[in-house]
Amino acid sequence: MALTNLLRITPNNFPFQHSTRTKITNITLQKFTGTVIKSSYYNWQNFTTSSKLIRSSFSEHHKVQTSTSSPEMDGEITRRRSIAVMMLLSVFLAASPASASSEADFIKKTISSHTIVIFSKSYCPYCRRAKEVFKELNQEPHIIELDERDDGFSIQDALGGIVGRRTVPQVFINGKHIGGSDDTVEAYQDGELAKLLGIESADHDDL
Repeated sequence: MALTNLLRITPNNFPFQHSTRTKITNITLQKFTGTVIKSSYYNWQNFTTSSKLIRSSFSEHHKVQTSTSSPEMDGEITRRRSIAVMMLLSVFLAASPASASSEADFIKKTISSHTIVIFSKSYCPYCRRAKEVFKELNQEPHIIELDERDDGFSIQDALGGIVGRRTVPQVFINGKHIGGSDDTVEAYQDGELAKLLGIESADHDDL
């Protein structure tokens, strides 16, 4: 429905002033595109919200001035409408259930194929703290650095759907979700990680 409504926009019903025709000038496409890309990180259920963000972006980020109607003005509005439709379709494709399913399958396959998995971001201090835990245990985890992957945001969304939170790190041992940084450190200090890994518990340094 949201896409249909957007496609119905014409020079005669363009959603600004009803009493006069409008002419769009000085459009900041970078801001407009940024809003669209940001909205595509949400899941399939938020597709309608994404379309509203696109249309609100037209209103908020574009300077609009009234003028008399002209073929040039109508052509400009039609061109801008086409851009909006293309952007909306990109959101639709990026947030499609097939894509989400593929990322969820990747996560499940990864955690089932490795003893220790950390979904991380390379610059995150909490992620480094979790990695230090396994260094203390002389264990080498399989690390997915989300910020270094083109599909990192999508994987993070899918991961949030699986574990109930989007924060990093998220740690798994033998397919079991341990949690984030604090959870991992606590499990290390309690000897739970050593037990799960089948290794002897040693004295624990403060992390």
